[in-house]
Amino acid sequence: MKKNLFILILIPLFSLGQNLIEENVDPFKELITEPVFGGPIKSFFKGGWIDNYGMIKLAENVFGMTVFNSGHQFNGDFCFNCNPVEGEFGHYNPIFLEDLIKTVKSMSPKLKTVLMPLYFEKFESPLRKLMENQIEYHFASDCNRHILERIKNKDDIKEIMYEIYFGIENNCDEISNETLFWIRRDYDGTSKQFLKLFNLIISVFDPQELSSSSSSSSLNFNNSIWTNGVSTVHIQTYKRIKINDDIKLRGYVFDGFLNRDYKSFNLYNDKGYFIWFDSVENQKNIMGVNAESGLNVRDNPSTSGKIIGKLPNGVLLKILNKTDKSLTINDVHKKTGDVIKIEGNWVEVETYHPSNGFSMDNMEANGELNLECHMCESQYIKEKSRDKVVIVKGFQGDYGSSTQETHSFNVINDELFYTKEYINGEGDVSELKTKWIPINSDPTYLENIIEFNRKNIEVFKEKKDQHDYNQRLAEKLDYEYDEFEEERRYFIYEKPAIEDPTSAYDFYYLGMINIISRYGMYNIPEYNDFNPDKLKAIEYFNKSIELDPNYHPSYFRRGLTKYSINQKDGCEDIKKALSFENFMSPATAQKFLRQNCK
Repeated sequence: MKKNLFILILIPLFSLGQNLIEENVDPFKELITEPVFGGPIKSFFKGGWIDNYGMIKLAENVFGMTVFNSGHQFNGDFCFNCNPVEGEFGHYNPIFLEDLIKTVKSMSPKLKTVLMPLYFEKFESPLRKLMENQIEYHFASDCNRHILERIKNKDDIKEIMYEIYFGIENNCDEISNETLFWIRRDYDGTSKQFLKLFNLIISVFDPQELSSSSSSSSLNFNNSIWTNGVSTVHIQTYKRIKINDDIKLRGYVFDGFLNRDYKSFNLYNDKGYFIWFDSVENQKNIMGVNAESGLNVRDNPSTSGKIIGKLPNGVLLKILNKTDKSLTINDVHKKTGDVIKIEGNWVEVETYHPSNGFSMDNMEANGELNLECHMCESQYIKEKSRDKVVIVKGFQGDYGSSTQETHSFNVINDELFYTKEYINGEGDVSELKTKWIPINSDPTYLENIIEFNRKNIEVFKEKKDQHDYNQRLAEKLDYEYDEFEEERRYFIYEKPAIEDPTSAYDFYYLGMINIISRYGMYNIPEYNDFNPDKLKAIEYFNKSIELDPNYHPSYFRRGLTKYSINQKDGCEDIKKALSFENFMSPATAQKFLRQNCK
């Protein structure tokens, strides 16, 4: 992309008077569309989702000055016809950028509220990608580090671009459009202003993101339990996973040796789950064993009960019932020797067993999906680090179409960002990003998280429902087309000739013979001298309907035939066919009516 005007998409709204917010938001949104080739917005430089020309004109009208003041330009506007290989680009106006920074700083809370959903929907991901691809991040390997020095020394930009596109850079990691942007900004002297501007925007809309990019997160996935207010997600470190086939253990324990410290939990009957989901309500009944020497499980709520098992320290339990039988124990601290009085009750428990999540036992070892099967699932770990796990999951459908989900868990400071990208069989992409916080977080903070997620879920559900409908419709259309093809082959190859038609079906068959295309079929001797006749076909369909007014296939085919020769009542026949409950081609008929019968 030759025109780097992405930041201008926010400029017009930043600069509006506070009393004009509502009346200007809609015109602003009209300059923003969806990516040309579908899918989520991941970059300012791909997809053609911004009306750049409209944005720059709006920005210049608002600020009363040019956005660019030098460099390779076209009719005073930004660089429509720049050749990046030749080092051609427009130079931003630093005075304009300074005014823009001042405007962002003075943005009112009301305007921030209006722009917040738009920021997270459209701009958060591409802006993050831009910040992650600065010059020094790309030119760090042995094969291209010398280019970084040449950029710092302001060597000839044309020579540098030639080396990037045609020279040694070809043997290194492919350079991104984001890094190329930073190179151009370094040469026009505005890189520091843009960095200041971007950090300011992030601090306004997503301060947690800014703090995470400037310092390493102190939290990770180490046996954490997170909540979004409705559900919980448990994340267990890989090294703690020990797959075993122990059955559930159920009995009575003393709850004085149970706690809700979820930082060191284990599973008794571990099936390899390292990420699993549960409800907040169920989580209230989950506790962990807090006894270094383990905890006895008895067959009745008494110290005289038979010991039926022993649970190691940290094992998670589900509380089934709390009895009214109390117990007091004088325990001795192993290190200090102090006597500690512990009071509590006997509770009925069973070992906790997750059933919804991701198990190491089900992961593909080769790092790719295996969907060479019928009605099956496959999943693998695409990425894993201290603070991030990405899992790709695929499902092979019944009709040959497959769906894919990408689940990304990313810890940033005290928040977990869970992003689910869903791709249906038609290639439609739906993405949901939600925030999760530690299970014991402040209730007021949790309410804010719930509201943030609620809005994102509503948008996601509406979009996914539409995509799912589109996929179901496409599958129905494919099925109906296959049925027609099967009927067509039967009529041409196998159906005996009808010499004395008497039924509605007989006349339907004669009508079909007069409209069926034989393209791609073998040359059938008995059809060599036959010339299809659409008018004759309509006569046969008329006779079929006369014999049986409920024979819906004849209405449908007569309607299509009439429409093909511009007879106006063809659409009415198709509507009539749709009115029958047992009509076999409803999706095809509905699509035809939408496209042709306004």
